[in-house]
Parts: sequence; structure tokens; C-alpha cells
Amino acid sequence: MEHNKHIDDFISKYQLKIQNMEKKTSELFEELGLSSHQLHHYLNDPANFTPAAYKELQRYNLELETLLEQRIEQVKSTVKRKPSPRDMNVKGHWLFMR
Repeated sequence: MEHNKHIDDFISKYQLKIQNMEKKTSELFEELGLSSHQLHHYLNDPANFTPAAYKELQRYNLELETLLEQRIEQVKSTVKRKPSPRDMNVKGHWLFMR
């Protein structure tokens, strides 16, 4: 049960971080007077930037997405799920017991 408490604490910690990020993001969009949708379209329109600046922005965007995907995989790998009977190749007539 201590393992479950550790996971619950971990999840609670990250939920607070996510809420804080959402609040800061909301404040930023309000300050800019833009919605996230408008900002997305602006940043993805090459007409708004010089070719070099747009290329740099795309590189930064790709780097950020890669880091985010890596971080998600790290979190997924730290939280181990319990094996299901399907994962253990248990036939249908057997009952899964711990």
C-alpha cells in the first residue's frame, strides 16, 4: 500500500504543477490579448517571420515537442502498472489470483 501512496503523492504533485502552468498560461494569453488558437496560427504562418526566424522557430518547436515526449515516456516508465491476466498469458478458464 505504501507504493500506492507514493504514486498518489506523485500524481498530486504533478496535478498541482499542471494547474499552476494552466493559470500562468491563462494569465499570459490574457496579457497578450490573444487566445491559444490565435497564437498557434500566428506562430505557424511563415508570412509573419523572416525565413531564418521561421526556421529557428520551427527548430525550437520540434526540440520542445521532443523533450515533452521524452518526459512523458519517463513518467510512464516510472509508474508501473499491475499486470492483467491478459499480460500474463492466463487462459480463460483460470482465475487470476495474487
